[in-house]
Amino acid sequence: MKRSHLILLIFIGSALFFSLCFLPLQNADNLYDSVIRIHVLANSDSPEDQALKLLVRDEILAFSRKSLSLGKNREEAKKELEEHLDGIEAVARLALQSKGCSHGVRVTIGDEYYPTREYDTLSLPAGTYLSLRVQIGKAQGKNWWCVLFPPLCLSSSIEAEDALAGAGMEQENIGTVMGKNKNMRVRFKFLEVLGKTKKAIRELF
Repeated sequence: MKRSHLILLIFIGSALFFSLCFLPLQNADNLYDSVIRIHVLANSDSPEDQALKLLVRDEILAFSRKSLSLGKNREEAKKELEEHLDGIEAVARLALQSKGCSHGVRVTIGDEYYPTREYDTLSLPAGTYLSLRVQIGKAQGKNWWCVLFPPLCLSSSIEAEDALAGAGMEQENIGTVMGKNKNMRVRFKFLEVLGKTKKAIRELF
């Protein structure tokens, strides 16, 4: 066995050990299965493309708020999003055209890995989430992400807590996401390390 492989295996074993010892949530699957993330990728890092990214974001969130109910749980929300992918793509394209931009837009929904992310009132652990992915042009610029369902991006802390409960998330996980369990944030990093380790394994073998 190559030395590099041995070192990697030792690292993997250590990461697995600590991830089990410091599991961030007793019912983590309930958290991941309760939300849908939104991920908007800009064409490039130019100021113009970054501004267009934010415009597309705003228009999609407005469309979601006004035209979609997104159901009472993630499965209902997923089904409605799938039925409106063309409409969401059209909204994004019209937003770009309003600024004289001819970039293409691709909107898909599927599983996507996210690193640990902290917002003003929220803290979400690293992991694989169902995600509405919006790619603008070459999609090589800095991206923006938040939570589409429940609509946490536009909610106050009280509204967000109610929305999470309405989506079926357990109270323990709600407290963690809302930042009430401060000690969990360190443990979130173990999930991030574990996710990167799994990615390294796939690339190596």
